[in-house]
Amino acid sequence: DIADMENAPTLAAARKILKERQFDLAILDITLPDGSGLELLNELNSLSPPVQVMVFSAHEITMEAIQQVGASLVKSRTDNAQLLGTIKRMVGIQ
Repeated sequence: DIADMENAPTLAAARKILKERQFDLAILDITLPDGSGLELLNELNSLSPPVQVMVFSAHEITMEAIQQVGASLVKSRTDNAQLLGTIKRMVGIQ
């Protein structure tokens, strides 16, 4: 009830969707069939207004990438309550 979601299973699909719609938050996975979701960071940060970014992946990300995102969660160490709380905080609901 707090958000409309759009799924992009590939980088190509994500880039197409970003050209068509505006988002408050992007949740990136770093393991996609055609590359890393981190490849979208420059595009997301260059939008006006910049899109909040959370990485939610099976793998940890580098310190350099962490400095470019609002949150980074590892799937195996994050329960649904933590995930929802992070999403709410990032879109200003909490």
